[in-house]
Amino acid sequence: MSRLDDFKYAMPLRRLNRLIQIVLTLTLLIGLNTFAARHYFREDISRRGVYSLSPETLAYLKTLKEPVKIIATIPDKGGDTEAGREQELLHRYVQNLLTEYSEEAGTGSRPKLSVEFVDPFKNPRRAEELSRVYHIEQNNVVIFASEKRQRVVTPSEIMEFKDMKPVAFKGEQAFTSAILETSSEKTPVIYFTTGHAELALDNVTPNRGLSLVAQELRARNLDARSLDLSKSPVPDDADMIVVADPLGQFLPQEIERLRAYVDGRDGRLVVFLGAGRITGMENFLLRWGIHADDMIVDEVSPDYLDSSGGILVRTFADHPITSILYRNGAPIVAGQARPIGAGRTATQPGTKLYTLMASSPTSWADRGWRTEKSPVMNPEMDIQGPIPLAVLAQTGTTSGDGILVPGSRILAVGMGDIIANDRITAFGNQAFFFTMTSWMLDREQVIAIAPVPIDRYQLPLSRENLGRLAYLLCIPAAAMILIGLVAGLLRRY
Repeated sequence: MSRLDDFKYAMPLRRLNRLIQIVLTLTLLIGLNTFAARHYFREDISRRGVYSLSPETLAYLKTLKEPVKIIATIPDKGGDTEAGREQELLHRYVQNLLTEYSEEAGTGSRPKLSVEFVDPFKNPRRAEELSRVYHIEQNNVVIFASEKRQRVVTPSEIMEFKDMKPVAFKGEQAFTSAILETSSEKTPVIYFTTGHAELALDNVTPNRGLSLVAQELRARNLDARSLDLSKSPVPDDADMIVVADPLGQFLPQEIERLRAYVDGRDGRLVVFLGAGRITGMENFLLRWGIHADDMIVDEVSPDYLDSSGGILVRTFADHPITSILYRNGAPIVAGQARPIGAGRTATQPGTKLYTLMASSPTSWADRGWRTEKSPVMNPEMDIQGPIPLAVLAQTGTTSGDGILVPGSRILAVGMGDIIANDRITAFGNQAFFFTMTSWMLDREQVIAIAPVPIDRYQLPLSRENLGRLAYLLCIPAAAMILIGLVAGLLRRY
């Protein structure tokens, strides 16, 4: 009799054989999973290829040298309200797209991109840390940060809204632009003039401070500085100059320095002129065909007045600067306004003028406001609304090959306080200022990727149709349960 037939030796051998089989099976499974984790195929099966990265983005990711950290503070649960559902939609789109960025950028020992999702409600400690480090005071944003720079992308940059509802997804354009900005070597510099009692960057008061604007500019990887033109010309690193509601007059040499910047360097200048101000900028703007009249816009319709007596601007042009306001009907809130109109001709050759916003048809521009005790419409002197409130003057030529050669850009706004601390928190004011800033700096043209329409699918059912559907679903299930019970009883008895 062989030892292998002996029960004493056969059982341990069988146990050893089964153990070896289990180990080999586990080894095979681990090997297959490791292979699949390193070598796999991804396919975007969405209808419009929402999450597929464009060749342009893929090329930029390959040349990315400095690692970029991406942090999304978008909660995944928003409740049963319309706003909650839109938040969940935003989270889903952003999460899927950032997964593609992370996959395409690679991992390795030092990944080029690291993605983190933080729910401020579930992880308040981490949210507080992000607020302290990156100076953000709101949720639903995506932070892009490198060692030296950071950029905060807001929902209005990710989604295209119409009537306050998302209609298109612009995530790839916004995210790729943010990655390029945070990994670039140069930070755009915006100078705010001082010396004429303008709104100041270091002022925290509600009506004359720009501290909130300065904070938001830093979050968008923009360097905001003060500039006294009476002491020095415009610095060489200036990408844009803002004149924010001056109360005093500019000296002739200051005007000349602004002119040299705009003419000689294709400068970008934004002027916020409050009503009732005589600043010297009025004659400066005439060269580009912009008329800033010494008038005050009076509004009588309650639909165009806010609770504090300020005016609500609701009429906008479909221009890149005001497109978000035009499509959503979001108003700009201002204390007072003055007419800023476009003339027929400009002294500067090649200037094109665009009127961006206007007051309501029920308003009028009051020319005799300095002598009148109360505003009264005078048809012989005053101008019936709508009154133009912001004009863009743009120079530039088109070459024979159809290539646009950029020139200078000057934007004059007849509302001085719309970017002050007590106004900039309004959605329309904030959207206008930061969209305008991106456009003036050509930031939105960094990546030319078209938005992807958002498809919404609904199954409209009446109460009667819903009842029929319930019967159709419940009857087969009840029949199967009944058949199972009958079969069980027959087998038992």
